[in-house]
Amino acid sequence: MFESSIVEINGITLGVVLRDHRDGPCSFRALHERTIQMNGRSYATMEDARAHARSLMRMGNACRPMPEAACGLHA
Repeated sequence: MFESSIVEINGITLGVVLRDHRDGPCSFRALHERTIQMNGRSYATMEDARAHARSLMRMGNACRPMPEAACGLHA
């Protein structure tokens, strides 16, 4: 059974949590720059993924600019 849930805070979409099997792990797909580090990561529950995304948004830990090399930019 496929299940998905949009994760948002204050009207800002952070990402989507996906589950392919009823009791299987969930995976997160990032849709916001602050949750990029979570992209593709597995979580035991959908709520675990939601809580991690919301904590990153509140804390702002992932606000660091990406290095140019990671963005595919060259000097």
